[in-house]
Amino acid sequence: IHASTAKIATNIQQMRSSNQLAIAQLKDEIRLLHQEVQEARRSQTTDPSSESRQRINGRMEEFIKKNASFSVLLVVVRNLDGLQNCYSANVIDSGLRSFQSRFENILPSSAIVGRWARDQFAAILSTRPGNAIEMSSEVVRKLSEPFLEKEKGGTQSIVFNPRAGIIEFSSGSDSAKFQAKIKQLADALSA
Repeated sequence: IHASTAKIATNIQQMRSSNQLAIAQLKDEIRLLHQEVQEARRSQTTDPSSESRQRINGRMEEFIKKNASFSVLLVVVRNLDGLQNCYSANVIDSGLRSFQSRFENILPSSAIVGRWARDQFAAILSTRPGNAIEMSSEVVRKLSEPFLEKEKGGTQSIVFNPRAGIIEFSSGSDSAKFQAKIKQLADALSA
């Protein structure tokens, strides 16, 4: 009986050790899968705006080098996270493309419009600040109207909640401080 009990205890200890090893391996695999999923999400969320943001930054640098004054109209979609719970990714992406297109159509043809981040859009305006402020009110009003997006034969109405702000760059200003002001404005509009 003692020998059998000792053998059973040894077998139980070996089973526990092998189970702990299997659990540790599973945890490690789960951690690696989570990292891969997060990387995939990051690449999806940054891809639509990264080229556009570089293009906008390039145009701003051109204005700065020319020592020209300009304004940046920044629009933030505040309800994007909530909409992702209600609509498919395809509807959201299509809606954001329509949002950008409508934004471009509201502004003068001389405006340079692009995606600043997944939920942010920027326009470079060469108009006076007073005109830009008036434009921002019109932009928010028109971008708050519903967008009709088609998916799988049906039409869905999606309503974005935009907020807008203006940052003016005066000739001779510091470009690094200007970029910091744009970030501050984006943070304030997102809050």
